[in-house]
Amino acid sequence: KETWEEMKGKWGVIILVSVYVYSVLAAKECIFLHGTGVQTTSSPTTTFPQYWGTVQNYVKYCSSSIFIHQDTVSRPFTDPGLLSSYCELAVNGRLSQSDPTYQTLAPGSNAPINNKIIFTHSFGNNVLAAAIQRGYCDLSSSSTWYTVSGPFHGSKAANVLDAICAGNDTGVLRWLGDELHYCVGSKEAKAYISLRTTNSDLNGLADIAKKRVSGSFCGLLPFGQLSKYSIPLQTLSDFVDYGQANDGMVDISSCNVVGKTFGTSPSDDYYQGNFNHADTTCRNSGIPCSWYSYRK
Repeated sequence: KETWEEMKGKWGVIILVSVYVYSVLAAKECIFLHGTGVQTTSSPTTTFPQYWGTVQNYVKYCSSSIFIHQDTVSRPFTDPGLLSSYCELAVNGRLSQSDPTYQTLAPGSNAPINNKIIFTHSFGNNVLAAAIQRGYCDLSSSSTWYTVSGPFHGSKAANVLDAICAGNDTGVLRWLGDELHYCVGSKEAKAYISLRTTNSDLNGLADIAKKRVSGSFCGLLPFGQLSKYSIPLQTLSDFVDYGQANDGMVDISSCNVVGKTFGTSPSDDYYQGNFNHADTTCRNSGIPCSWYSYRK
C-alpha cells in the first residue's frame, strides 16, 4: 500500500499539472493594433519592436502576441480596408487567411471578438471604435479591450500639422513630422487629417469605448522618459498650446473618455503617468511596459 506521504506527492503533481494546463487553456491571445505612422501594409507578426518595443515580453496573461501592420499614413481611420483588417485580426487572431474558418468581415458582420486581449494605441483606438460602430466586429464578454493614448475626440496637434508640413522649418518639429510620418511632402498625411477635432467621423467613438473598455493608459508629460522623442514632442506641445495635460500628441480630455478615476500605479487598469505619446507603447522601455504586464 502507498504511504500517506507517497499519496500526497502524487496528488501534488496532479494538482500542479492541472493548474498548468488550465492556465495554458485559459490564456488569451493578445492583439496589438498600432496607430499612425506605419507606411506599409504587411502580414501580422509576433513582434513589432519599431512600434511596440518588447511589449510581448511583459504580457504574462497572453498565450501569444500578434501585431498588425497596416498603412496608417495614407488612409483615414474610417478607411474600409483598415476597418476590416483591424477587426479581422481581432476576431481571427493567429488563423491564416487560408484556414476555412477564417472570417472575412464587412459592415454588418458584427463578428464576435472571443477570448482576446486587445491593445490599441493612438489612431488604432479610432479604427477599432469606428469598426465596431459600423458593425464589422464587437467584443464578446470573454475579451478585454485596453485603450492607450486614444484621441477619441481627435487631436489638437492634427489641427496644426498642415502648417508644420507646409512650412520651411528644418528643426525638431519637421524632424518629428518626418520620423512619425505626419507629413507627406509638404502636406499633412490623410491619417492625421482624420484626427482633426472638427472631423464629424469622431462623433460617437468615445461612447463606443466607454461601454466596452476594461482599462486605459494616458500620458501626461510631453517630454516623458528621456528618448529621441522627448524634445520634439515637448516642442510640439508648446506649439499646439493644449491648455491641459497632454502626451505631446493627445490631451487628457481626449484620452480619458471613460469617466473613471485614473490611478498612478501601473497595476491600475485606468492609469496615467508622466509619459509621452511614444512612451505609452513600451517603445522606450521603463514603467509603461509594466502596465501591460497586469492586463488580463
